Amino acid sequence: MQKVKEELSQLQKFAQTGKKFNNNDLEHLDAPMGAYNYIRMADFISKHIGKNWPIKDKKPRFLDWGCGYGQVTWLLRNRDIDAKGFDVEERQHVKNIPELAALEMSYGNHPSNLPFEDNTFDAVSSCGVLEHVPMPFDSLKEIHRILKPGGYFYIFMLPQKTSWVENLSKWRGHDIHPVKYGMAQTKKMLKDNGFEIEKMWRFNLIPKNLTGLPKGLKRIYGRFYKILYPLDYILSKIPLLNLLSGVVEGVARKI
Repeated sequence: MQKVKEELSQLQKFAQTGKKFNNNDLEHLDAPMGAYNYIRMADFISKHIGKNWPIKDKKPRFLDWGCGYGQVTWLLRNRDIDAKGFDVEERQHVKNIPELAALEMSYGNHPSNLPFEDNTFDAVSSCGVLEHVPMPFDSLKEIHRILKPGGYFYIFMLPQKTSWVENLSKWRGHDIHPVKYGMAQTKKMLKDNGFEIEKMWRFNLIPKNLTGLPKGLKRIYGRFYKILYPLDYILSKIPLLNLLSGVVEGVARKI
């Protein structure tokens, strides 16, 4: 629990530093509720790889695809995973956040092509990325190409079409996800691009980021993350109700 507190504090410091330089795309890290979401993802990946990684004396090579500032890359390296980040652009002023500036990052300006050789990585993650790319099928083909045979692809925070939060955000004029997916559609898209589905689930029935709402409200709400995350896990497993969940997530494997 102490490690969680330390990482939460550090993630929020990253956001505070970025905001000093007018980086306004760090709202998802400036309160415990949103910041813990990234710890949740990193913990899942670490636990899953720990169970399935066959070479105990060698770290798995991991690509944080669409890494943004690199917060997931940083969290994974804290968990002894050989993670590097990739994005289509370098975030402004990231050099003023020493912990993130020290990470190994690659950048490219093509909408789908990745600057890596075939069969390079043991695992790749998409944490709130796939819904933003202009050519998702081409991107998935590239991820499949750079993964080693049997390599894992982790998908998190893929917005669900029937989400109550997504539809409310659209009604409020704060819709940041022009493309949304359903469970069956996501499975088919992965299978059509050479992946075998290991597990998929719905999550985020209880909103985490509260983007666009007052800072004070976000701060108060964020204090209840220890209660709301376990509750979300329970609610998001209830049939029919989970159709209102915010996201589809899962693990697939390269065939």
